[in-house]
Amino acid sequence: MREFETAMPACVHTPTAKSAALKRSRAVAALLSCSVFASAALISAPCLAEESDVAWNGFLNIVGGKFNHEPIVDFESPHQRPSYAGYEKDFAFNPQTSAGLQATKPLDERFSITLQLYAEGDVDHYKADMKWLYLTWQPNYHTRIRIGKLSTPLYYFSDYINVGYAYHWVSPPEPTYPFDSTMTGINVIYQDTWRGFDWTSEFTVGSGDDYFPTLGARASSRNGYGLSFTLSHGEWFTLRAMGLRAKEDLTVDVLDPDHLGPYVEKITRRTLVERGIPQELITSLAPAYASSAMTRLQDDRLYETGVPITYGNLALRLESQRLLFMAELVAYRTDTFLYGNYVSGYVTGGIRFGNTLYHLTAVKGRNGSEREVRADIANNTPVDTSPDAVGDVLASQIRVRIAGIAMRRPEALSLGLRHDVSENIALKFELTRVRERPSFDGDFSGVGYNTLARAALNLTF
Repeated sequence: MREFETAMPACVHTPTAKSAALKRSRAVAALLSCSVFASAALISAPCLAEESDVAWNGFLNIVGGKFNHEPIVDFESPHQRPSYAGYEKDFAFNPQTSAGLQATKPLDERFSITLQLYAEGDVDHYKADMKWLYLTWQPNYHTRIRIGKLSTPLYYFSDYINVGYAYHWVSPPEPTYPFDSTMTGINVIYQDTWRGFDWTSEFTVGSGDDYFPTLGARASSRNGYGLSFTLSHGEWFTLRAMGLRAKEDLTVDVLDPDHLGPYVEKITRRTLVERGIPQELITSLAPAYASSAMTRLQDDRLYETGVPITYGNLALRLESQRLLFMAELVAYRTDTFLYGNYVSGYVTGGIRFGNTLYHLTAVKGRNGSEREVRADIANNTPVDTSPDAVGDVLASQIRVRIAGIAMRRPEALSLGLRHDVSENIALKFELTRVRERPSFDGDFSGVGYNTLARAALNLTF
């Protein structure tokens, strides 16, 4: 099993990186997260005393934090502040506190079934849902095939994105890790060695349906297929590249008629007031203008259906017993008005003293859809006072405001520490300075600075 063990990313940071305790910790983290690098270990896990036994494992993340200013990201407030991970000015645990319980049942020497239940405070208020359920088949030493519902391999940490013990941050940088995505399909992993290097190729095909709080949207994907390649040498070097393509339908919360209708009515009346229209005329004109604008908003490019989207990922990790360096770049490209062509990346470094790792992380992201917004920004004067002409201008200006919320140009700088209380418990503190830049001229939604303080207790069992 040497190739499989050394191919697993060095994701758990302790001061004795090559000790037996670290190897056990990494095995636990990988087991909990259904890592593609640890499926073979799941099949032959030492905790299975008998072939018919079920192996139970779990993880718990108790995370609390607060902003120094209340985040405000909306269409109209004069003072805006960026948000991050769902936190507010009041100290709260719900945004990122979570837990998972996993069971693995071996059927024979080549087949096993894995089930994971997962609950978090930010979504469904700790209601446990089935996160993963899949069958693993290992036809030979080098190949594993998983069939069922499992993680979409978008990122370096995709297979253990919810296992806080597996990385040094309180959570992976949100601008680079906006999605916690699953898919139902087939995943084929092939592992081997080459000139002292361990390498892993992974092919994935399937579909998914997930709600992403960071986007405020539900994404339903189909016809998805992707390939990733990982090259590693011992515990000190890992390089990963990934590409994935799918067709997606995006259902955006803010475009729900129950939310959008009142806002269109409000903007219509405000615009007429700003243009100096008498109140008695506003009362008679506003309904027709708002109806015209609403019709255009409900039947245009804001609604994304069957949109091709391409994901890409490139990650490099270097680690010794004392030092840590990692950089990761994530991109997704799609020709849509709201979410097209986003690129984000981070650079992180750390140094260990005893059982404590001190780390610094810089992250930056940018949305490349400014050109599509410029035409709407320029469309600010109706050709006449007819409902069609005024409604067209109102729809353009409202699209610009919606784009300001959907499009992102975030930056963040985090300073933190991780202290390993034991081989299964980690205590973390992290301070993050968040900045949101305008995505285009005139964008103000969430633009500004904010500071987030967080503490976390991560454990595996």
